[in-house]
Amino acid sequence: MIAALALLCSAALAQSDDGSLSPAVSVDLFRPALDTTAGLATDSARPGARWGAQITGWWVKEPLVYVEGDEITAIVSGTTATALSAWWSFGRLRLGGTAPVYLYSTGDVAGLQGVALGDPGLDARVWLLSADRPLGLALIGRVTGPLGASERQLGQPGWAGEVGLAADLDREKFSAAVNVGTWIVPTVSLGELVLDDALWYRAAAGWTPTEPLWLGVELTGRSTYASFSTNTGHALEGRAVGRWTSAQGVGLFAGVGSGLTVGPGSPTARVVAGVSLTPARSQ
Repeated sequence: MIAALALLCSAALAQSDDGSLSPAVSVDLFRPALDTTAGLATDSARPGARWGAQITGWWVKEPLVYVEGDEITAIVSGTTATALSAWWSFGRLRLGGTAPVYLYSTGDVAGLQGVALGDPGLDARVWLLSADRPLGLALIGRVTGPLGASERQLGQPGWAGEVGLAADLDREKFSAAVNVGTWIVPTVSLGELVLDDALWYRAAAGWTPTEPLWLGVELTGRSTYASFSTNTGHALEGRAVGRWTSAQGVGLFAGVGSGLTVGPGSPTARVVAGVSLTPARSQ
């Protein structure tokens, strides 16, 4: 679904040298989760591998499209990105980091093409319950630095962070996880639409038809507090997900989905794939 900005005041959008629209707002809301067993962006709430690393790649179509009457301007019509992540666990604490790079982007913004950095992030997770309980609960947090190309809509113009709770349930072949919290970001005004601090939420559920394959669905979203009553204040995305992890610790994961609302960051389509490495499981 096109993330359409039906704005009443186009003067709020900055203009590049050639007159194209160039709002200073990050429109790629995907964040690969570290050490998760459910979904691609949803955090698990119980201890996993002691350490690990992964590389994730994704392609997203039309995360930001401006609509004025019958005229449609694809501000960001597509982008291809990759991210390198690593983590380490210390008792009940897990620390990790992610460094995204946008390899190529297209759209009506001058200079959008070419390689650009995304906002690097540091993750922390503290498990609140022991791993042997059927229900897991954890405190999760993340901070990102403004090193991304915000002028290309691929990074925040300032420091940002999120804090929240993760809960998960593991019952034989069925598993599910839910994350919810608040997102603190720089304020950006696009006409009457204000993008600032937001409620974020992620959920995944699936089953294991046969070891070590996991199949499921995932929902990820963000609802801006200042624009909560508007359609464009919400960005919700759904995807089908598959994960496979060998006994040697090599994992493969992939997903495909699309946006379900019209808010900025809700794309027409997204494809994600990656590989992870963790310690081999004891036999």
